[in-house]
Amino acid sequence: MRGDVMIERNAENYKDYESLAELALSSSEPVRISGASGKFIVMSEETYLHDRWVAEVESALERSEQDFAAGRYYPAEEVFRELSEKYFNGAEI
Repeated sequence: MRGDVMIERNAENYKDYESLAELALSSSEPVRISGASGKFIVMSEETYLHDRWVAEVESALERSEQDFAAGRYYPAEEVFRELSEKYFNGAEI
């Protein structure tokens, strides 16, 4: 998650799907629902996909920082030269 402040709601107030969907769609924040059966989070698909994308980007950046710290990298000039040779018949890119 993005460190959002969760909106606490009582499950008794949202027994039908439509009211849960409206609540989730009306906010870009995840909504925490609590009830007798436990707690769960409701959010729009857009918010969910955005949060997953952010997590994937953060993970990739973390891996790249670890690779750089361990010396597992190539100079940009070398990378662009190899790409140019492979995809552009050696033309400068």
